[in-house]
Amino acid sequence: MVLAGLLAFTRGVIGILVPRVARTEAIATTPVALGFGAIALAYGFWLLRTVGIRWDRSRQTRGVVTEDPAEGDTPPRTGGDLADWLESPAVRQIHRYALACVAVTVVAGSFWTVNSFAAAYGRGRALDDAESLTFRPEVVLYTKESLRDLPDGVEQTTLPKVPTDLFRYRYRGLRLLVESNGRLFLVPAHWVAGTSRTLVIPYDNSVRIDLVAR
Repeated sequence: MVLAGLLAFTRGVIGILVPRVARTEAIATTPVALGFGAIALAYGFWLLRTVGIRWDRSRQTRGVVTEDPAEGDTPPRTGGDLADWLESPAVRQIHRYALACVAVTVVAGSFWTVNSFAAAYGRGRALDDAESLTFRPEVVLYTKESLRDLPDGVEQTTLPKVPTDLFRYRYRGLRLLVESNGRLFLVPAHWVAGTSRTLVIPYDNSVRIDLVAR
């Protein structure tokens, strides 16, 4: 148990110290290795301490002096030194400190594990959203001013000037990625990771949008 805990804890430390390992590992391998290693080490040392105390006490109980000691001689000890040391206040205090360190490591590893799974879930949702953009309602965007640096696949049309209509430009081929804090995040229907840009438009009276079902 101690050996397994030591190996697992060492793997977790390597994942912390070597960023390349953490980037290429399976989800939450490093925090799980840290938590499991700390628990296994603590349990293994507890087993060793418990077995050591019982073995030494049992050896002391079974010890028999075959000859009567001469007057004034001290009877030989048949055990108990190891058990006394393992149950000493110093060892007990070290044991409590070790348990506190294990608890801190397990709690930190648990939060790290949850965060890793949440990040992986978020990346998965983002990939699903990117693959399903073509099936979302099309956003037809009307603006008062012309937009620059349009993403590939977005079509701009200049509308006839009408006194009652302040919106002069129309944009097709957009999908709504998300709306947050009064802003629209629009992406082209055929979004390509690493090359396609995102339009961030204020969602106020300077724009108008129509949604076209696909």
